[in-house]
Amino acid sequence: MRSFTAIIFAGLAALAAAAENPFVVPTTGFQPVAGQPINIEWKPTAGKTVTLVLRSGSSTNLREGTPIVEKTANNGNFTWNVDKNTVRGADYTIEIINDDDTSETNYFPYFVLDSTVVVASTTTSLYTYGAPTGTSYGNIQKTKVTATAAAMSASSTADASADASGADAVYLSGGLAAAFAAAAAMIAL
Repeated sequence: MRSFTAIIFAGLAALAAAAENPFVVPTTGFQPVAGQPINIEWKPTAGKTVTLVLRSGSSTNLREGTPIVEKTANNGNFTWNVDKNTVRGADYTIEIINDDDTSETNYFPYFVLDSTVVVASTTTSLYTYGAPTGTSYGNIQKTKVTATAAAMSASSTADASADASGADAVYLSGGLAAAFAAAAAMIAL
């Protein structure tokens, strides 16, 4: 029975190692701090350029990501200057995306990001890299939800420009936008 278990674990380890552009986790640990630079390393196995995206949440329901760097040379390392306004958390991961084939992704093991910021600001991520919203990496779709005193409207948009009235707008993606629009419409009634 032990040899069977060992074979299964060896097979799983081989599958994990076979994923494209695997990250290299430092033996001293990976401990990013908001406002300070940290080096991210991986083994460059696929693609000429890669995109690195900071993601958070459970492995079965990752939140939309914030790009660390887009279309950087796939040379195996990048120095990340962690934004000083990044919220402290213990459920962060980094997604690496092969820009030549965006279906090839890999993830850094979960890590703690230290910060003095404990509450998120009101800004909304405009990026949905790899997020389960039904949109594709190459054609990012967002829904613009504009709140006014008289009515609530939702329309599809592909850019982040403000509307002609100058009203504040929030850009959301997928089902979240529809849910927000429906809730706001109910409140307006």
